[in-house]
Amino acid sequence: MPVERDVKDIVQALVSQEGPYTVERPFPTNRLAQVDPFIMFDHMCPVTFKPDEAVGAPLHPHRGFEAVTVMLQGELEHRDSMGNKGLLRAGDVQRLTAGSGVVHDEGPSPNMKRLGGTIESFQIWVNLPQRFKLADPAYQDVPKEKIPVIIMNKFIVRVIAGEAFGQKAVVNTKVPIQLLDVHMESGAEFKHNIPPEMNAFVFVYRGEGRFGKSHQPGKSGQALILDTTGAASFTAVANTESNLKFLLLAGQPINEPIARYGPFVMNTYDEIEKAFADHAAGKMVLVKPKFEMETNRQHDYDPTNKDSSIV
Repeated sequence: MPVERDVKDIVQALVSQEGPYTVERPFPTNRLAQVDPFIMFDHMCPVTFKPDEAVGAPLHPHRGFEAVTVMLQGELEHRDSMGNKGLLRAGDVQRLTAGSGVVHDEGPSPNMKRLGGTIESFQIWVNLPQRFKLADPAYQDVPKEKIPVIIMNKFIVRVIAGEAFGQKAVVNTKVPIQLLDVHMESGAEFKHNIPPEMNAFVFVYRGEGRFGKSHQPGKSGQALILDTTGAASFTAVANTESNLKFLLLAGQPINEPIARYGPFVMNTYDEIEKAFADHAAGKMVLVKPKFEMETNRQHDYDPTNKDSSIV
């Protein structure tokens, strides 16, 4: 029998307001800097826009990490200085490898702006080791239809990254990680083996449950950090009063110094200064942005359609 992982810490996410968006962020904060290799975790809580009110994040740079975006509700468009343009719908996932530097913007699709509706998403920053900090930028846009789904007794698991239950994810990250989106009915029990060399945590975004060997209680808005005793097995049980939804994240720790400021994450602050200088000099624009490019997926968003949400 594998030794079961337990919860070693429970972190209540800090709540901040970024424009119209309410953001739950368990780290980085003064309470918790990172869960190596994960260096930022944001839950963009549901916000409902009226027609012609939806807004996003205008052009901004990144260097030194990968950003994984998971859409729960609504639509977002991505455009970047590599010439990529993508449309993210509910259930879709995007991986942006900033590497040596990329400039991008992300915001509601034209139909989302015109019709209004609800947007909810996660954005997770995965650090890159020094050897990959200046790697070529890359972009991956994965529709929900390509994400493996495991349907078990009273729970559903979407395998967004890594492997689980015999299924391998389509999303590719440079640092080995697992990212599972787990939906459980009330009273259900979930068991999963996490590679013992990986750091791991759970973020609850709907409902309440009990987690780990000692059945620690956890509820929406909390990150439960798992111990690193070499154990593999992990258990979660949904409360009998409500359904439970959480992300389970595990990753191979990098164990390198981190220097971070705003949109850049490097190993030293000299490298941070170089990143700002390179951005100011236009060195992160690799090609003329092809913002006129048409996405290969149709804009048929309907805010009244139940299929426009996976929550």
